[in-house]
Amino acid sequence: MFSGPNLPNRRRTPTSLPIASFMQTPPCGFRISIRLWIPIANWAKLYPGETAYVQRLADLTRSLGHSDDKLYAESSKAWASMAEIYPTVREFRTKAGETLAEMGDFADAKSEWDKLLDKEQGNSPAFLDVASIYWDYYQWDDAIRTINDLRRVSGNQTSYAYQMGALYEGKTQWDKAIAEYVSTLGDADNDQSSLLRDLNNCRRAVILEM
Repeated sequence: MFSGPNLPNRRRTPTSLPIASFMQTPPCGFRISIRLWIPIANWAKLYPGETAYVQRLADLTRSLGHSDDKLYAESSKAWASMAEIYPTVREFRTKAGETLAEMGDFADAKSEWDKLLDKEQGNSPAFLDVASIYWDYYQWDDAIRTINDLRRVSGNQTSYAYQMGALYEGKTQWDKAIAEYVSTLGDADNDQSSLLRDLNNCRRAVILEM
């Protein structure tokens, strides 16, 4: 059971350990899930920093979200609350956004995912992680924006050029994709000409198939 990073030691009530053990057993069926939702929500409210309870609430309400968007919102709220308590656990903020995306609320999902970069100025892998999340949900423009933000703060205008080229391909912006791919080759003029020729041939082949 994941109890959260650096949780303060606290005296547990006599019933807290059996409850935690019980909550590890997944609900079997929609009706059972509904019956479990209320007590789990109460436990999460009583122990907002206890990941065993809050994660269970988040997972349960997310699994029921297809029946009511309010449950997706409840799940996202639970994940976001954990992200505030444990800001170094990026999974919490990521899932807060993913749950909103599942209900089609990409505007609020974007707000959650962008918070992952609030304290990551210049941390290239963190920017790539967020861009990859946007990629997974076909949010090409936001993925491109994220990499461009990294380039702005780092001063490196070719950061993740290969990935940026793939994003432009996803938008069928072939000229920009080619420019990104070529930028990965440095000053090797012959190699650039060869790659440019190959990419143009590939682009023509794709257009003919459309």
